Amino acid sequence: NVEYTICEITNTGNCDTVTSVVAVGAATIDAVTETTTSINGNTGGTTVSLTSNDTLNGNPVVIGTNPGQVKLTGVTVSTGLTLNSNGTVTVAANTPAGNYNVEYTICEITNPGNCDTVTSVVTVGAATIDAVTETTTSINGNTGGTTASLIGNDTLNGNPVVIGTNPGQVKLTGVTVPTGLTLNANGTVTVAANTPAGNYNVEYTICEITNPGNCDTVTS
Repeated sequence: NVEYTICEITNTGNCDTVTSVVAVGAATIDAVTETTTSINGNTGGTTVSLTSNDTLNGNPVVIGTNPGQVKLTGVTVSTGLTLNSNGTVTVAANTPAGNYNVEYTICEITNPGNCDTVTSVVTVGAATIDAVTETTTSINGNTGGTTASLIGNDTLNGNPVVIGTNPGQVKLTGVTVPTGLTLNANGTVTVAANTPAGNYNVEYTICEITNPGNCDTVTS
């Protein structure tokens, strides 16, 4: 409110006082949906800021506590993801591949009730899994024996695979194993005694524990 008085110059006691209203409006605040580039779920990583295209009065928002800046608040953040104070999202290592929704609100510091809420998408991709063909050293068919592991050169995200049941490890499954040979849980093959000489194909599959559909099959 602005109260003022006007008085006639000729008759200085002839006055009138009034209160007027000056209306000040809040700036338009706009939180914009983002879809991030893919983050490797095996190693994890951090996205660019989800607020990079958000605006206050048509200008890029600045997260902070000063007038003209905005406050960022997470509303719904998927498990395995962390919404950081600068608007970036950190994806934990061994997060399953998929699209994850992150809902957040930005509010103007000057007008805390001037807010906008949006849901953005964080994309998490599966690591590359690679089963490599091996040819073992010869096993004496008369006495039998056990080979080195067939998975010795297999990789997940470029690193040697580890057979197990934990995130970041792989499951080994025999597909076709000839009679007289046994594919062991550690990837070695046991050749029974009195197995005829020859080259035997062993087909197996490795699948990522974190993403059971992320598999590769090979014949060694």
